[in-house]
Parts: sequence; structure tokens; C-alpha cells
Amino acid sequence: GDRMDTGLKDFSLAIFRFSFNPSEEIWLPPYKGSAFRGVFGSVFKRVVCISSEKVCKSCLLNFRCVYSYTFETPIDGKVKFNTTHLPHPYVIEPPLEEKTLYLPGEYFSLNLILIGNAIEYLPYFVFVMERLGENRIGKRRGRFFLERVENLPHPSDEKGRIIYELKSKRLLADIEIKKPFETGGELQENNSNTLTLHFLTPTRITYRNRLCGPLEFNFSVFIKNILRRIALLTYHCGTELQIDYKDLLIQAENIQMQESSLYWYDWQRYSTRQNTRMKLGGFKGKVVFKGNILPFLPFIKCGEYIHIGKDTSFGLGKYIIEFVEGKQ
Repeated sequence: GDRMDTGLKDFSLAIFRFSFNPSEEIWLPPYKGSAFRGVFGSVFKRVVCISSEKVCKSCLLNFRCVYSYTFETPIDGKVKFNTTHLPHPYVIEPPLEEKTLYLPGEYFSLNLILIGNAIEYLPYFVFVMERLGENRIGKRRGRFFLERVENLPHPSDEKGRIIYELKSKRLLADIEIKKPFETGGELQENNSNTLTLHFLTPTRITYRNRLCGPLEFNFSVFIKNILRRIALLTYHCGTELQIDYKDLLIQAENIQMQESSLYWYDWQRYSTRQNTRMKLGGFKGKVVFKGNILPFLPFIKCGEYIHIGKDTSFGLGKYIIEFVEGKQ
């Protein structure tokens, strides 16, 4: 009803797919998020930063800089949340395939979801993605080049509108912007009372100050995390959320877990900045919930775009909804 009008209707995002062609053989790990994360941030900084400050915090341009806004996301006085930092306004979805060797002509692609104000920074992202290939990636440091960028209606779509090609080097301005909370109509048709979620990448949700394991995970934990993430991300959309979540969270306690095949998945990434191997485990797999799902669906659907939990900016916490009973 009218509760959607409180800051949510301004929640906006846009989805892009970047397709790359290797110019020599590239070896990537089975989970590719880590391969892109480190190099992406350092290339972005090198391309954008005009200051010689090592730390963004002590830089005069901190609140006016695309790099700082995107990667450090400093908080100005306007944020009312008790949080030390805001979620980044982007999500990178690495290729989900486990393939590790790519030869020239064997394309790989990644999705980029930009949220709110960050949509305007698309040209920076394209510029950086172009430079990415010169910096080489993977075990043998192979080179690749950005072939094209598409604007997608949904992250799971195969094809979208081409807005950039290597040949022309022209970036089209007309971007489809999604407002997940503007329409409620499509959801009303699903009157099923079961919901299957499929967690496709390691999901790191904090629960009672530590990581939530597959056995502790329940619908309340899920909804609490997704609502908080949406609320914090509205900051990037220039609005603030005034929804009273209390009754939603009370309703969430009535939703039962019907079955779960969640399992823990461990992987590591090497942090060049901290010069250590970081263990980044999370749960993956399927879970089926039963109960009155309808009031939560708009938020859960939004979560398909923005992911859930920690380290979403390089692909963790990706899930999709699978409707049961053949109704979509």
C-alpha cells in the first residue's frame, strides 16, 4: 500500500554486462570475484585519483571524488544510521562458471549493478574496465580487452541493449533505470505460500556479531539483513527510508523453513593491500520457506539485484528466487 512511498520509490539501479575477449590465455580461479576485485580497485584509483594522498580520508576531495565515493563511501553528517561505513553503490557479479582457462575468442563477461548516484558514473566504470585488460589478470597475468557493454533488464538476462562497442568507442547515453519498488503489480500474481531461494555465491551474513552458518540461517535473519541493506543503500539514491520495519520483522518470525540444502563454502583471496591471504567463507545452496511470503516479496526481489551480506561488491551473497508450484 502507501508504505512504499517512504523513500523506497526513489530506489534506483541499472544493470550492465561487460564482455571481454582474451588476447592471450587467461587462467582464472573457479570463483572469479577475487581476481577482479583487487585489480579493479587499484586501476580505478590510478585512473581517477588526482591527489598524491595515500589515504582518501585526508584528501581535500574526499567527498567529491568518484573513487572515494565508490570504494570508500565516506559518511557525511546526513546519515542517521548507527554504522561506521555505508555499503558501496555497486555490485560486481563475476562469471559464475567454474571454467579456469580462457583462450582468445573465448569470451567471459561480468555484470555491474550500479545503485542510485553511481549510475551517473557509468563512463568511469567503462573507462576502468577498458584499462583492466592492460593490467592483466589471473595466474599467468593474461591480457584481455573490453569488447562491448550491454544494458540489461535483469542480471539473469542473457542479452541486453548494446550501449558500447570497442569498434565505435561511443557510449550511448540512454540507460534503462530500474526502480524495483515502483511497481507492485507483477508480484501480486504469485499467491504461492512457499518460496525457494538459491544462494549462488558464498553468502556472509552477520548474526549476533559473527558469521551466520547454514544451520543458524532463518527467514528473520534473512529479512533483517536485506531490509538493512536496502535502507543503507537508499542513501545513494538521495533519500532516506522511513519505513517502520518492526511489524515486518514480527511477521517474519512466522515464516518457517521447510527444507534446506545450505552448505558452507570456503575460499581465499590474496589481499595485495594487506599482503595476506584472507579466508572468505559463506554458505551456498537452496532453502525453502513457507508462510505468508507476500509482504516480503518486493524486498526479496530487490535483493536479487543488490545481493545480501558482506563483500557483495565483488559478487558474494548472490541469490535468485525460484517460485514453486509453477506460478511465476
